[in-house]
Amino acid sequence: MWARATRRVRRFLLILVMVTAGSADAQNLLTNPNFDSDLSGWTELPDSYGDCAWDLANLSGPGSGCANCLNDKSGLMQTRFSLKQCVSGVGGDRIFAEAHHLVPCGQGGSGFVMLRLFYMYADGSSVQLPSDCDADGYECAVWNRSRCPSEYVPPTTDFVCVILEVSKAVPDGTFRAAFDEIILAPVSIFADGFEDSGDTATWSNTVP
Repeated sequence: MWARATRRVRRFLLILVMVTAGSADAQNLLTNPNFDSDLSGWTELPDSYGDCAWDLANLSGPGSGCANCLNDKSGLMQTRFSLKQCVSGVGGDRIFAEAHHLVPCGQGGSGFVMLRLFYMYADGSSVQLPSDCDADGYECAVWNRSRCPSEYVPPTTDFVCVILEVSKAVPDGTFRAAFDEIILAPVSIFADGFEDSGDTATWSNTVP
């Protein structure tokens, strides 16, 4: 009996991993997330400093590109250059985000790269999500990944915005970073995610 139950659990976990692994690419809500030929779909924040351009260097492979961003603002610390994309229709969903970034070695200035998520409303107001979007590494000349844990989006939210930020840590010099393979996707694979509703009516504690 326990052997059969164990096999069923293993099969379930394998299916779960397969569904989860394929969901991000299949359900990515962003336009032009891999910067295949340009930066269409992305906009600069009004208070950005510097420049961002399409570049052939990329993580996705031949036939694609990346967003190569330079922050050259002088005189102030932690000034930033940011790209943004907002999507609608995700109110009431649970979502996650991730981004890959590459920082060249030997730059004249120092800085850091951030991935941020914001709720946006029709009146222009915004609220930053509490997610701690940690990077899995900061090695230069290597594509590193930042990932925001899943967040529940309130039903009243009009937009969720992904922001890619290049910030300087010192007043002098410049700081550059490239972005590629950005993902914003829903994470629920069940008909009833009871962690939000509290309703367990469609769940059972028995093993088939």
